Amino acid sequence: MATQSKSILAKLLANENIDVQYGNYQTAFFDVEKRVLGLPLWKDVSKNLTDLLIGHEVGHALFTPADGWHDSATTIPGCPRAYVNVVEDIRIEKKIQTKYPGLVRCFKLGYKDLFDKDFFGTKDRAIESYSLIDRINIKAKLRDLVEVPFSGEEQPLVDMAFKVDTWEDVIEACKALYEYMKENAEEQKNDNDSQNDDVDQNEDLGDTRDDLPMSGEQNSIEDGEETKASKESESEDKVEESSSTETAAGDTSPEKVETDEVFRSMENQLLDQDEHGRQPVYMKHITRRQFNDMLFTYDQVLISRAATGYNIEVEEKDYRAFIDETKKVTNLLAKEFEMRKAAFRTRRAQSARSGSLDVNKLYNYKFTDDIFARVTNLADAKSHGMVMMIDFSGSMGDILGGTLKQVLNLSMFCKKVNIPFEVYGFTSGDSAGRQYSYVGEAEINHRKQRIFELLSSKMKKEVYEDAFKSLWKRSLDDYGWGYISEVEHFGGTPLNEALMASKYIIEDFKAKNPVQKVNFVLLSDGDGHNIRVNTSEYVRYSGEAIINIRGKLHKLTRQSRKVTSFLLNQLRSMDVTTVGFFLAQRAYDFNGAIFKNSNRYIDYEELKELRKKYNKQKFLSMDNVSGFDRYFVVKSDSKSIDTDVEELEIDENASKAQITKAFKKYSSSKKGNRVLSAKFAEIIA
Repeated sequence: MATQSKSILAKLLANENIDVQYGNYQTAFFDVEKRVLGLPLWKDVSKNLTDLLIGHEVGHALFTPADGWHDSATTIPGCPRAYVNVVEDIRIEKKIQTKYPGLVRCFKLGYKDLFDKDFFGTKDRAIESYSLIDRINIKAKLRDLVEVPFSGEEQPLVDMAFKVDTWEDVIEACKALYEYMKENAEEQKNDNDSQNDDVDQNEDLGDTRDDLPMSGEQNSIEDGEETKASKESESEDKVEESSSTETAAGDTSPEKVETDEVFRSMENQLLDQDEHGRQPVYMKHITRRQFNDMLFTYDQVLISRAATGYNIEVEEKDYRAFIDETKKVTNLLAKEFEMRKAAFRTRRAQSARSGSLDVNKLYNYKFTDDIFARVTNLADAKSHGMVMMIDFSGSMGDILGGTLKQVLNLSMFCKKVNIPFEVYGFTSGDSAGRQYSYVGEAEINHRKQRIFELLSSKMKKEVYEDAFKSLWKRSLDDYGWGYISEVEHFGGTPLNEALMASKYIIEDFKAKNPVQKVNFVLLSDGDGHNIRVNTSEYVRYSGEAIINIRGKLHKLTRQSRKVTSFLLNQLRSMDVTTVGFFLAQRAYDFNGAIFKNSNRYIDYEELKELRKKYNKQKFLSMDNVSGFDRYFVVKSDSKSIDTDVEELEIDENASKAQITKAFKKYSSSKKGNRVLSAKFAEIIA
């Protein structure tokens, strides 16, 4: 169900910007003080029934005082709560349909839907067997779907209930109905007691029963003839007798309204739940407010680093050596990228007549009209941007060095080809001294989750140089587990929360950089943890979740990996190309990545061939898997993820065979980077 349109409907009906919240509620409700309309997660509910349920609650929001709600704890003397429910529903539904005539049809068809589902318990039961208040409720809800009889004595009370216009009218009608119901219940009780006494007396007569007149004789006595008045009231007596008998034989309490109780007991059948009554967990997408809580700008990162005494002093000789070596790989990647762009333009080139004669074709004028010069129009290549997200969870400690070097490699590539880019890290743990805002109903618990800016092409030259050096310094083994700052400290893996937050990062990135295509690069070593959702009501976990994105509900399994795939596809819907790097440390990691991300069954023999290819080129790539356009499984200790390459070392006295071996070793060391660069350039171009 598209919740956005229904939320707008509710706000329009209420004539105010009420807060419409979907959640794991048992029924719809309205908080009078906070002006919050709560709607449960309904399953397979028709449009008309949805409009009925929303219109009904908005009617309460507009016209019902605080003590008139179904779940109000306020006691109204002389008015059972069930009676108030019935009569107040009549009033507010009449008013909301008068205010919005378009709802009349929705109410009628919606109640027909409920009637067909036997939500009032009227199936296979005579309507006249219900008490007066129940028959009023049936008539109000089902209208002409069923024939509801009322006696002449009851009709004034019925008219009174259907003519209520104010809250005071509701109270007055409820009191009158309750008094009538109590009197009839008492009379029926007395009649039953009298009948029981007569039976007892007849039993005490014993043999004298023979002296009583027989049936035929009883009909012939002078005063036994029926009066005209009794004939006219026969049908009314039937209604009263059936109603009173049912009340006496059933629950007997005049406070009870059977149809209202049946409806309340069946409301849960409208909810989205499995056969065991378990509901999916409802959660909202991370809001902009929550994203702002999670985000630490680079300036804030610097403040946090200063608090720990961290400095960016580096060995210039080693740093320059890294830059020089990385330029080799960067040049290779840039060359591949430009070739891909050129191929794009050539492949989409269009040839058209220029309107000028081609003198070299004039001799063909008798045979063809194609004697004009042609011009080739090259397609404009798209402008690109790149956003990189790095997993700073504790398990990344051993491979963070290679990961950061790869990020620096990509950053230098972006600089070289003039692609705007931003680099962020994400993790969870301590709040880094920040006061996070409240977590509302059905909101994801975003507290202690951090996204921090590390590098950006928009930085000033000096700031960029320092930020670049800081990442390189941390990439060194000695700093892999170092405590750089409270913000950047290793923690958990809030991958799915980070992906939700990436929506805002990409939106802001596009606002600052008018690019046509954004490439989102995720570097991580595994799956994220389960999302924690704040809910005020107890939810029986069913293994499923419903997430609200831009007003539309999406159902998905709560398995972290499935949620990750869904969220990545949401990013792709924003015209974003998603690229993933999975850093495998062991054979077990490689096998798991293949099985998790394959769209089909992989048998042992095929897995063996894939592993052979993986061991040879130090990485493996897959397309359109788990929400990624291209997914790289890379050996964490390989030269593919690291930018270092072997030097060509040949001894001056080396033989021909030794020279050949050294050159092969050198070529092999660069092959992984060449293939990976080509694969990466292909997908982002």
